[in-house]
Amino acid sequence: MKAQGPKHECETIIRFDEDSPEAEIWTASQSVFRRLLKRLGRGCLVEEGSRHAVFRFPRRKVRLPLITAPRMMSDSHLAAFVARRPHHKGVPEQKGAILKGSRPAKAE
Repeated sequence: MKAQGPKHECETIIRFDEDSPEAEIWTASQSVFRRLLKRLGRGCLVEEGSRHAVFRFPRRKVRLPLITAPRMMSDSHLAAFVARRPHHKGVPEQKGAILKGSRPAKAE
């Protein structure tokens, strides 16, 4: 496959649904094509045209990113947290937690 044309036409489409046990990726992007060949191998390559390629593979290999909202910790929760863990001094080192009033001031 050789990607041709402008970059905005080098799209990639991932298709999978509940009824089918397989997922399908259609791509016109050279970089996505190389990455899929490296990760999936030529065994999953169903069709290779001059400007596109189609990969078909088991749906269980598709991993979607998990997007979680940042958690807000109230003053009462912070006080309870510090009370339970006396070795912590004030602000907990907690991944993904945003404390009320702890946001940095905007630079002027």
